[in-house]
Amino acid sequence: MEITSTNELDAANDSTYDRIAEVKAFEDSKLGVKGLSDSGVTKIPRMFYSVKPDSANSSPTDSNFSLPVIDLQGIHKTSAQHAEVVDQIRSACQTWGFFQVINHGIPVNVLDEMIDGIRRFHEQDGEVRKHFYMRDIHKKVRYFSNGSLFRDPAANWKDTITFAMSPDPPNPDELPQWIDVAPIHGALVINIGDLLQLMTNDRFISVYHRVLSSHIGPRISVASFFMNLTTFESSSKVYGPIKELLSDENPPIYREVTIKEFLAPYFAKGLDRGRSSLLPFKL
Repeated sequence: MEITSTNELDAANDSTYDRIAEVKAFEDSKLGVKGLSDSGVTKIPRMFYSVKPDSANSSPTDSNFSLPVIDLQGIHKTSAQHAEVVDQIRSACQTWGFFQVINHGIPVNVLDEMIDGIRRFHEQDGEVRKHFYMRDIHKKVRYFSNGSLFRDPAANWKDTITFAMSPDPPNPDELPQWIDVAPIHGALVINIGDLLQLMTNDRFISVYHRVLSSHIGPRISVASFFMNLTTFESSSKVYGPIKELLSDENPPIYREVTIKEFLAPYFAKGLDRGRSSLLPFKL
């Protein structure tokens, strides 16, 4: 990435520059900073120029200071150990405002996967990320670039994905995290389809999935569908939630449909990633 010169920064004040238009075009792309980077830009767009340089000293320090490291391992063993840990946290909060904790009970592999998962999300194809791009603060899962993009004098070179976990965590189908399914030689991979989810009234779940290309050599898949796609044009049979699964506490979620009606929106939307084919049939 080319670093802009002082003259270029001064050019940001050019009266012909329309920052609002540039910000709007950036927002409408729904691709964020990662999208700019993927596009091969060689200069940082003006909307990211800081008119007033940061006066804070950002150079690394040579001091021997280090943040407090607090060990939580014994916090629940005895009241004395609990009090000692609490006192260490209080002191760190008063003196530093920052500290690190170890032996917190979260496995290291979980923390590593969290970082890797976020990286994988941002490195996905832009068309996949677009589905999550929004600024509705009421959504539990949001992907956006710069929370106050239209108010700040200069944008930050960063993208953000947020998860609102309290008091009610988001549903699993709202989360953009792909989970790798390691193939087992000789095994069959079974996944539930949309029609079976409709018939079981959401008791069985049709999971959105994808198949990745191999890094080396071709990818070969053999798919078998339990549905006769050749008769859906003429069949008048209707499918709906199984009656035995319904009750006053579990009313039907979907209406009855024919196979022809069921497949119509599926074929119409094509590869519209993330949008369920069941939405048109919900009551």
